[in-house]
Amino acid sequence: MKFFHMQLHPNKDIGVDVVKEILTQKQVIGLGSTNRDALDFKSRIAIGDIVAIRHGKQPVAIVRVKSDFVLVTNANPALDWFDLRRNVDILEMYEGDDEIPASRGTLTICKSVNAPTSKFIIDWYKRYFVSHIIESCILKDSQKTELKMLYESFCAHEYKHNQDEIDRALEEWNRYKNKISGNSLTLDEYTNILGDSSCSSDLKSGYLCNFLERRTKSFGSSRPGNAQQFMVKKNNDDSGSYFIKNIDKNVNEKATRTDAETLYNGKILPLLKKLVSATTLDALKAIEEDVDFKWYEAKQILEKLVVLNNNYNTDLLLPFYYESNTIDLLMKYFFGFDLGNNFCDFEKSNAVMIVASSILSVNMTESENWHALSAFLWNLANAEELVSKASPNIILYGPPGTGKTYSIKHKLDFLTKGNKSRYQIVQFHPSFTYDDFIDGVKPVGLSSHGNIKFELTNGVFKDFCIRAKKDPQNEYYFVADEINRANLSAVFGETLSLLEADYRWEKDSEDQEKSLITTQNCRLLESLIEKQDIEAEKDALKKLAFDYNPTTGAVKFGIPSNVRFIGMMNDVDKSIDSFDLALRRRFKWIETSCDYDVIEKYFEDLFEDDEKKQLEKYVDQCKKLNKFISEQGDNSLGLGSSYEFGHSFFLKIEITNGNITKSAKERLFDNFLKPTLKEYLRGFFEETEIFAKLDDARNKFVGND
Repeated sequence: MKFFHMQLHPNKDIGVDVVKEILTQKQVIGLGSTNRDALDFKSRIAIGDIVAIRHGKQPVAIVRVKSDFVLVTNANPALDWFDLRRNVDILEMYEGDDEIPASRGTLTICKSVNAPTSKFIIDWYKRYFVSHIIESCILKDSQKTELKMLYESFCAHEYKHNQDEIDRALEEWNRYKNKISGNSLTLDEYTNILGDSSCSSDLKSGYLCNFLERRTKSFGSSRPGNAQQFMVKKNNDDSGSYFIKNIDKNVNEKATRTDAETLYNGKILPLLKKLVSATTLDALKAIEEDVDFKWYEAKQILEKLVVLNNNYNTDLLLPFYYESNTIDLLMKYFFGFDLGNNFCDFEKSNAVMIVASSILSVNMTESENWHALSAFLWNLANAEELVSKASPNIILYGPPGTGKTYSIKHKLDFLTKGNKSRYQIVQFHPSFTYDDFIDGVKPVGLSSHGNIKFELTNGVFKDFCIRAKKDPQNEYYFVADEINRANLSAVFGETLSLLEADYRWEKDSEDQEKSLITTQNCRLLESLIEKQDIEAEKDALKKLAFDYNPTTGAVKFGIPSNVRFIGMMNDVDKSIDSFDLALRRRFKWIETSCDYDVIEKYFEDLFEDDEKKQLEKYVDQCKKLNKFISEQGDNSLGLGSSYEFGHSFFLKIEITNGNITKSAKERLFDNFLKPTLKEYLRGFFEETEIFAKLDDARNKFVGND
């Protein structure tokens, strides 16, 4: 979003009432096409930009541009005299006696945020925006409903609230806070090496930097990427030296403790004390604006400290700490624009929280809701693109149980912001055909004479492409589960070449012909349309076509550039051979494997800190089993990674009172792992060898405990 200010009428003798009349009656801004600023009006202003209308130095209104420029021939010389114009929404008429600091020029862009005129206009818009946050949201009612359903599903199935972990973090923070407030937090309690005896016994995390970076994940990730950004760091060697970075960014990698103490007590501790003593808003403003904070590099750490210090009473702030463009992505989603550097990050964060909590009907006075909504919005903004316009086709392959289907469904829900019409999941099978995929003549019932009635019917992919064509601004995702189980060359037929990025259909392309082909049923549809006498029936037939040329009557098919094609398969399935070279080269292949981190995260809340070794041991035994299955060697099965077990198999373990017992692992192996592994082994070993191999696998997994 850019900001401009402009004079709306060339005659200064015209009163401000005339300017207001132009705005209220015509809802336009403009200038004469011969004006020297006409080129800027046409090329530099964009839809969504903010323009402050002034009359001399007198501010009149702020408006948002809503259309491209047009040249009109019916300008009224006495009123809307200008022939070059744009439609606008009037946001607010100015009330007050202030003047715009500098008012020269017919049309001027606000280049510097700190320039007096720019600051006046941006502050004016800020005041308007803050008082109209809910009304400024661009989401339609249907989108709000979809978002609410997605949030409810997320809270019910995805989000895991751990109040004990949160309470422990806040309890420990209060110890740090008391020490900071009393000037008693030592250098060793700020930076140290885990396990060092100089760490205070009442601080479980060892030292503040570790606590803020690693022990408070419920309050968002705030890792600075490099411990040196804490400005002073104890070196992990026997020298007792420190890394320090002073206010001038001079680095000393082997500083003495005296040097470290001087920097810490003189600069860092006073800075921390200032933050814990200030209100939320003052503290955040200080981090962003105060010169005393400019030298400290780990800004996200300071912001997290402010959130912890206020225990949810954080003026509805998101705990994202601004190390990414997450806030800007959410601003663009909810409001249609990115305010860039014109707003501070915490101001954007506040706006997002207000509009999101309103749409989702979340009571923000309850701390659990703050955590849940924060996690949801992070997922909403950071759903990773699965495929791109340059590489629009991917195949996800790997062992069964690696969560391919679950992961895709979860990501698509967030990528499409809950709009399920933008993706479709179809399971392929040996009977799936071209008729099911593109189109074909199929029985649709009985005629009045009792005969079977046949009609040309679109397949799922063709209908999906037609739907995506109507909405070129958004990406659409077609997912073929177990894609290798169908005869793919027959299913795709002549449409295979259209999968390539260079042959995708573009709405405004000058060379659309290369992106459109005549498929095997196009001639039939052309004939049906031509022979139909009833106009309504003719229109219904035209809707079956991806592209219909009313001049020539030609029917053609294409795949829009906003369609992403995702295939999923278990490559242990020998029907992978159905992928011929022509198909293979058109897909990006991404391997999935057992994610052991998923196992740890899934069960970690069931174990206290002193019990976590049980979980670590269980994960290690899962790794040993998969290694035994895949690797070559005398003491391994040597089947390859395709035959490993995915993490969803290992999540079936029964945990009782924080214990993973030997009998629980035995039941998991016998009931879930053994039957699948036995089928794998049939293809590699004699029947007499299989039982011995299964016993070896069982021992690897169960262990000796």
